[in-house]
Amino acid sequence: MGSADSKISKIVTPEELATAFRELADSLEGKDAAGMPDLKDFSKIKIGVKNDYGQITLKVKVKSEACEVCEECGEPLAGPGPEGKPKYKSLKKRMKSSFKVISSAVNQAVMPPQAAIEAFIADSRLMITYPGYGDEFYAAYDKAVDDFETAVAAGDMAAMHAAVHELNHQKSVCHDIHM
Repeated sequence: MGSADSKISKIVTPEELATAFRELADSLEGKDAAGMPDLKDFSKIKIGVKNDYGQITLKVKVKSEACEVCEECGEPLAGPGPEGKPKYKSLKKRMKSSFKVISSAVNQAVMPPQAAIEAFIADSRLMITYPGYGDEFYAAYDKAVDDFETAVAAGDMAAMHAAVHELNHQKSVCHDIHM
């Protein structure tokens, strides 16, 4: 089971390259774009253009959230672990991704996307139900999540910044021992 990937690689002229970019834009808008991968529900788009002695190579790689696999071990990230919960490794990867978005936004004094906030809080609440992964740190981490949630509800950017800093500190302390 792998991630839902689409790839194209083709040699084009400069004029065809401009057309290819227009087709990519069409695909993003949900229009039919012959020869272009489906960009609906993408998690990552990688575009490469190389000009070697006048020969232009266009490469487009699209990853979809449909069924991701761990890049390190190739293990499926989707699917339940024990007790119907996601595998701990999958949960931690999701948390890393949502926290990165949150942290980046807060550090730029911008409200993070609501979807990232909701996913991170839900995953954080779920994470502390896994025994044996730093149980002694769960109470302090849960309080930091509460503080973050309160700051978000109040729209208090300074409090969000402090909460993100504390969440990062709690993660670091736990991971120093358990990772």
